[in-house]
Amino acid sequence: NHFFALFILRSRTANNEMRFQIASRLLAVRKLCVPPRSRPMSTLRSTRSSSGLLHLGLTSSAAGLFLLACLFGAPERTQAKEKQTEKKAKKSYRADEVAAHNSTSTGIWCSYKGKVYDITKFVDVHPGGRVVTLAAGKDLAPFWAMYTIHTASDTALKMLEPFEIGNLVAEPAAGATTMPCLAADPPKADDYDFVLKRSPLLSVLSKKPFNAEPPSELLSAAFITPADISFIRSHIHTPKLDADKWSVEISGLGIPKPVTFTLKDLQDERVFPRHTVTAAMQCAGNRRATLAAVSTPDSPLAYHHMVIHNSTYYGIRLKDLLAKAKFNLNDAISKGAAHMTFEGYDHNGVEGFGASCDLDKGLDPDSLVCWEMNGAPLTPDHGYPVRGMIPGIGGQRSTKWLKKIVISDKESQSFWQQKDKVMPPWNPNPEDNPAFQDMPVQSAICEPATGTVMPKGVDELTLKGYAWTGMGRGIMRVDLTTDNGRTWKVANLHHPDQPKGRVWAWTLWDATLPLPKASGYAHTMRVCARAVDNSYNVQPEDPLPLINQRGFMCNSWHCIDVIRPPK
Repeated sequence: NHFFALFILRSRTANNEMRFQIASRLLAVRKLCVPPRSRPMSTLRSTRSSSGLLHLGLTSSAAGLFLLACLFGAPERTQAKEKQTEKKAKKSYRADEVAAHNSTSTGIWCSYKGKVYDITKFVDVHPGGRVVTLAAGKDLAPFWAMYTIHTASDTALKMLEPFEIGNLVAEPAAGATTMPCLAADPPKADDYDFVLKRSPLLSVLSKKPFNAEPPSELLSAAFITPADISFIRSHIHTPKLDADKWSVEISGLGIPKPVTFTLKDLQDERVFPRHTVTAAMQCAGNRRATLAAVSTPDSPLAYHHMVIHNSTYYGIRLKDLLAKAKFNLNDAISKGAAHMTFEGYDHNGVEGFGASCDLDKGLDPDSLVCWEMNGAPLTPDHGYPVRGMIPGIGGQRSTKWLKKIVISDKESQSFWQQKDKVMPPWNPNPEDNPAFQDMPVQSAICEPATGTVMPKGVDELTLKGYAWTGMGRGIMRVDLTTDNGRTWKVANLHHPDQPKGRVWAWTLWDATLPLPKASGYAHTMRVCARAVDNSYNVQPEDPLPLINQRGFMCNSWHCIDVIRPPK
């Protein structure tokens, strides 16, 4: 009766756990039926008498094997049924449900090709370290597109399989896109309000105009910053432009009459020799968040240290374009020419974006009018179809969506040249402060991110970051301290292959520092970086003297906190 009851119970469940429980009970009954050698015969008689299982005990081994075969028999068929049941039972999750699981407290989920994975327990053993947490709550595809080792074989996908928890609900697309990233049909008639396909890796600081920065850990991953994770800084909404209809007008002092060029004109290699320049481009608002921690800048865009990227630009020299417009430098200088001004197609209803640089800087052989970035056409966020690129100075002087170039005896009269300045709180009058051009020496720690908890058993900390300085001066040294500057360690530098005085690109660096000895409590260690350029300009320790109304030009020591857990 006992065995029969167990057999009936087994037939009502396909649950493995229940089956093992039943098997355990079956074996427990068998112990009663077949006494061990050490058990006294009196006990056996008593057991037989009380249980009524004498004859069954004589055949218990055979019965047990038979019923175990019933319980666990036909393994292939049973396992196939279980897999089929499990597959049917998998849940479906919406993208917002996955996005909500983005930390260790909520669990770390991610998705890939329609499947959802809970990788919370995988984070600490991920071969690439905790950088995998950048994908928390997100689709893995953009990350794997960047780190192609994941897609070179099926190894990474197989590592993910044990963590699969369900399927991602397919959601309607926001709209089909066409190159370069423009929506086929804008949702509104307004040319400044169309849909762009942007990387989900970017942290958005404002949507209109669109401004965003990439994850810190990805910024120093490669010498050339991929375009889809390069920071985006727009002062006005992105204009929707047709490359076939685009043109730029050249005029001003030293030019006999205004001349207009199309993109087709610029790309005529019989007229204009091509030129390529690799340069870092930094917004003057880079690290505004550091100043915001000790003051109140009137700009709401609290950028961290990621508003810089290093890219290769392809186009023609500005001076060659001016020469084709019959620009006469001596004539221009005799008339007071000192500035090269730029105007973009982005317009706020009052004025278009405008900027200017010194005339000699615009005539530098590495100053470009360009239409490609990192081997591909410019994206709308980065100035499609054509932008200016003036290396070694503030990024806002490299005007996007280029419309006009004017040689003038005055700076650009636009708001962004005349009012958007470095103005100390004690003298916030724009007329008393010159427009900036050059950029100060800068460095930042990109990896690990501040607040990182180090894995137990790790005794060293590896850091990576970037350093850059304006006007092509180049970086001499990057120093690191863990004791507020009492002692320093020099980082390993990876210099760009560019001539002295024309080092437009950034310098990547890395260093390894010992962690403090583990103890019975968590320990926070502060690490700070400073750079020294080839003119011996050094990053200052304190951001307080750098406070200004717009939150520009912050280049104090960059510091992070890392946490060593208790042993």
